[in-house]
Amino acid sequence: MKLKLLYLSAIAITIFLMLYEGQKGKLRMYADSQSMKKELLKEMPIGSLIHDAKKIMEENGFNCEMMENTAFSENRDGDPQKPIVHEGEDFLFCNKRETVGVLVIREWDVIIVRKGDVVSDVFVNVGLTGT
Repeated sequence: MKLKLLYLSAIAITIFLMLYEGQKGKLRMYADSQSMKKELLKEMPIGSLIHDAKKIMEENGFNCEMMENTAFSENRDGDPQKPIVHEGEDFLFCNKRETVGVLVIREWDVIIVRKGDVVSDVFVNVGLTGT
């Protein structure tokens, strides 16, 4: 009886570890920019290789494109009337869209700034659009 219990415990632990490994790199998608940025930084912290960040993003359904010496803007304090423009940056731009209702799409735009081959900053915008 003890051997059977030990055997079943070993199987349960093995299954748990396999499932846990299968979730590594899987992003939880959030509907707000701050939570999404925190999620991204858990999987690809500052200093991570940009190649690894691109792989994680694409494995999670994002379309990504490397941009070099390009400008982008962020909204200061979330206010689109107060943009901060970043010029001459090298970054990975990733985008994902998901239908969330009749004629409504949630879109995630992510800019992963790189210095050399590593992630140096992450900017996220999440919004809803109608079709």
